[in-house]
Amino acid sequence: MAVTTVESAVPSTVRTDELNRLLRAVDAAAGGASRAVEVAGDPGAGKTLLLTAAAHRARTGGLTVLRGRCAEPERDVAFRPFIQALMSWHARRGPGAPVPAEAAALIKALATGPAEAESADFTRRCHYYTELRRLIGACLVGAPGGML
Repeated sequence: MAVTTVESAVPSTVRTDELNRLLRAVDAAAGGASRAVEVAGDPGAGKTLLLTAAAHRARTGGLTVLRGRCAEPERDVAFRPFIQALMSWHARRGPGAPVPAEAAALIKALATGPAEAESADFTRRCHYYTELRRLIGACLVGAPGGML
């Protein structure tokens, strides 16, 4: 396993292959391409360092960077990291600033989820996820330079 030193708020060493894949995705997003990347691993595996390096690259490239975290006490809250990230977008706009309408609609949809009866119905669940994709797209339009 190769390691490399990365430029971020706190210089660190991370796994080179994983970092390069993540930075390619960030560069593609900065170029206007859509990307989804899952970073998973055991506690202490280096996920935060990888994401810190990616966030640094994204910010210097002009992308909006949002951050949400998973925590054991909140594991029962569906989509909690996404709601937290969208709320950080709001907080960064300054005290008293309204939540962007795009983010407010997405936060509401994520927090409420499909109705209990609908979640068991495959077609209705698909409609729910289609609506989430539409709302995410609206958020991306509202984030100058793209979003990570």
